[in-house]
Amino acid sequence: MSDLIAFDPADAEVKLDSSLVKSAHAGLPDGTNRVLRVGDEVPLVLKSEFPDADGAMQFVIAPKLPN
Repeated sequence: MSDLIAFDPADAEVKLDSSLVKSAHAGLPDGTNRVLRVGDEVPLVLKSEFPDADGAMQFVIAPKLPN
């Protein structure tokens, strides 16, 4: 394991493409509550339960990395 390199993590700037959120929202069933969670490790999660059924649908939206 001598190929490992140590580094110090730091804050990073990323951009979320709003069209990804719009597409995920369109894919969720109508008539259900949506939960939008913004976090550090998983940037954006959009979740909804299925109407009249057990289970839920979840989209995890990743940011665009700067060039």
